Amino acid sequence: MDRAELIERLEKLTGPDREVDLLLGELWPDPRPFTLSLQQQRGRKPPVPAFTDSTDAMLALIGVYFPLRLGAWNYTMAAAHGSFSIIPNDPGSYGVNDPRCGHAHGAPSIPIAMAMAFVSALLRSDKEAG
Repeated sequence: MDRAELIERLEKLTGPDREVDLLLGELWPDPRPFTLSLQQQRGRKPPVPAFTDSTDAMLALIGVYFPLRLGAWNYTMAAAHGSFSIIPNDPGSYGVNDPRCGHAHGAPSIPIAMAMAFVSALLRSDKEAG
């Protein structure tokens, strides 16, 4: 599934979805700290996190690509509106109008908004890279 299709799938969610969690887990580069499995397997790493149900899991995934360290990126959230943004924080940035931003609004939950903004930012980064 490509990133545009993943965004469409995220936009249709009304709540957490383990199949979408697995698709988001595939975006984590190797080596992953989890298996691409929905169930715990004896003696193995834990199963894919519940990205669509956990702000902590989404922050970890987002941080792999858009790290907060050294102030490289800012994240904004409005829980009442189901919105989340990933905004570059560098001298050449246009803030929320920067083409590298990822935004989501009107999601049923913050973790889903985070996932939508994350995949949107990845898609924009792909386009910027050409």
